Amino acid sequence: RKEWTDNLGFKPWGGPTAAIIYSSTCAFMIVGVFITPGEASPFSYAKTGVRHYIVPAVGLGTLLIGYTYYLVFAKLIPRWRKEVLIVEREPIIVRQGGEQNGEWVQILEVVEFWWAARQSGKEA
Repeated sequence: RKEWTDNLGFKPWGGPTAAIIYSSTCAFMIVGVFITPGEASPFSYAKTGVRHYIVPAVGLGTLLIGYTYYLVFAKLIPRWRKEVLIVEREPIIVRQGGEQNGEWVQILEVVEFWWAARQSGKEA
């Protein structure tokens, strides 16, 4: 059986160990924030007046809303409308303080976008 790493000439150190450790750590952090703190904790409901699950739920909910927003505008609407979203960005960059040797600083970015018909033969 030929592995994809044979084609690259690269063998990851430790095999999948790093990925397993990383995934376990992330899973612990996601689950751990929902565990109820003890009564003596400075983060308990008695001391803060905020239920323990509110803050992580709002944080994860915000990520979910952002991902849903991306899916709608990047994937669903272009399929329904048979169009693609064209975005043009124009940065306005000046020297800080107007000095000859000043650092370049972006003070503004003009972003224009519009829907355009998809070119034939190209899928989004």
